[in-house]
Amino acid sequence: MTRESTSLSTAPPSNSPQTLLDVKMTLRVVELSRTKRADLVSALHAVAKTYTRDGELSLDEALSRIPVDAKVLQPLLEKRVGARLGYTRGSWSNIAWRVRAALKLTGAWRFFRASKISMSIEWQAITALLPAYSRVRLLGAWATLAGVSPHQFNTETAKDFRQWLQGWKSEHYTAKCYSTALLEWNKIVALNSTWNGCKLSAVNRLREHYSISLERWSPAFLADVDTVIAKFKDPDVDVDEFEPAKPLTVKSYRERLLRTMSAYVAATKCDPCSIRSISVLLDPKAAKIALDYMIAWAQRRKPEIRRSSEVHGSAKLLATIAERFFVDSVGAKNVLELKRMACRRSPIRKGMTEKNRELLKLFDDEKLIARFLHLPQVVFERVLKQSDIRRVDAVKLMLAFAVAQSIEAPMRPENQMGLTIGTQIFLRAERGTAWLAIRVPALEVKNTRDLQFDLSGTIVDLYEKYMEVARPILTISDNPYLYPGQGSGRKSGTSLSQQMKHFTADELGVPLTGQQFRHVIGYLYLKSHPGDYETVRELLGHTDISTTMSFYAALDMREASKRVGKFVAQQRADLAHLAGRRAKKKYRNA
Repeated sequence: MTRESTSLSTAPPSNSPQTLLDVKMTLRVVELSRTKRADLVSALHAVAKTYTRDGELSLDEALSRIPVDAKVLQPLLEKRVGARLGYTRGSWSNIAWRVRAALKLTGAWRFFRASKISMSIEWQAITALLPAYSRVRLLGAWATLAGVSPHQFNTETAKDFRQWLQGWKSEHYTAKCYSTALLEWNKIVALNSTWNGCKLSAVNRLREHYSISLERWSPAFLADVDTVIAKFKDPDVDVDEFEPAKPLTVKSYRERLLRTMSAYVAATKCDPCSIRSISVLLDPKAAKIALDYMIAWAQRRKPEIRRSSEVHGSAKLLATIAERFFVDSVGAKNVLELKRMACRRSPIRKGMTEKNRELLKLFDDEKLIARFLHLPQVVFERVLKQSDIRRVDAVKLMLAFAVAQSIEAPMRPENQMGLTIGTQIFLRAERGTAWLAIRVPALEVKNTRDLQFDLSGTIVDLYEKYMEVARPILTISDNPYLYPGQGSGRKSGTSLSQQMKHFTADELGVPLTGQQFRHVIGYLYLKSHPGDYETVRELLGHTDISTTMSFYAALDMREASKRVGKFVAQQRADLAHLAGRRAKKKYRNA
């Protein structure tokens, strides 16, 4: 079979409606009841709201800009988009169904449904080994249409399957469907002993990483790493001229060092057990190999990247270790080269990233702001109405409280996850007024500044309900952390931040990590108090006000331009009576 024969068309027929406006116009001539036609048109208008841009476009103009293309429509019909517009999950599911019905009735291209395809007998036998909802049924439907038998499915035809997916799904869902389908395919190959199927690599590139697990390193190398890191924590006061590093800094140094050495191993294909000392990375040539690999890895997701803070941090750490602890063995010349290597990889700081700037533009919508600020109370009221609170409900309450805390006390994710009950977060009362106090010592904060927040009002009630109802379900009694992990420990890594991201995406349609909450709160405050960078600096715990200004100056300029535009429009209206044509003078004949 040739590669060309497996490519299937995902475009609508040339004689069918090409935009959603064409679909709307065609519905007028299709025989439908008045009620059903109105429901279908209403669903199209709901989708068009994603393009209206605060009233800048009419609904028909927005519909004319949405092509009948599954790659465009599929993301628009996701439930998170409906949440962003204020629809419930059930309502948006009905809207998506009606949009698909409108496409079907008007002869436009329909969304591919694996359940509507009659698979070949061979693929039916294969897919019957897994549940009906498995992604491998999507693979079987495509293979049936493309004429690919299970024996012919290999690396080359898998590429065709992925290319076909890209024609009607977004990049994220293409990667997700492709990797899940191939993982399930590998399960089938392992289960079916009657034929020799071909197992395929099904690693999702969005999750793949080059870091090496601790058990693969030699004990000598790990001991050498711990010895070097310990010198940062407890320097020799008689020899070393630098101050002790904070515990969080020491932990990040160790992780960064192991990650950089993992990059070197991945680039050179050497055995991790053969590495005995950290001095391997202190050779400028080896350091360059590792750092270049890290940049190349980052470019797999963002091809435009040339420098990154992670790579710069690794280069700077290697230069620091070489200068402080290995200058005699490495040599002054190599130390200087490592320093130059770090300088060349220093990222150009431009304040807030473009991704976060685009995120903050969404919060120009007052309806979204209102739903954002009231989200914790809404979730608590909805969950507490239930007669039986399950663990999944307790998790929702935990995340809702985390959102409430992030709104009023926006702190860095590592400090938020480490909050301990009774020492760092506790209730206080005075003269009949209760408030929630948060105290994080400077030693545990990135820029060595104490974090102190006194929160009152609704968040106190939410805290009491969370501690009474949800937290006992989530953990054992002697776990000291506000956001507990397994056993008596706290959550690991950025797990809480990622949970908050998925939670806000489902509830608001806008995914927000713990760090992005800080950007949003600062932005909303500056919108109401233009130029008050000092308050935002204190709230976010920035050491230097220039950091705050570099983050929000461009956004402040956008708000300033809007205010100037309103001023010009008002002045134009007020002085319109003076802008008339000057009357011509009449001259008498002499």
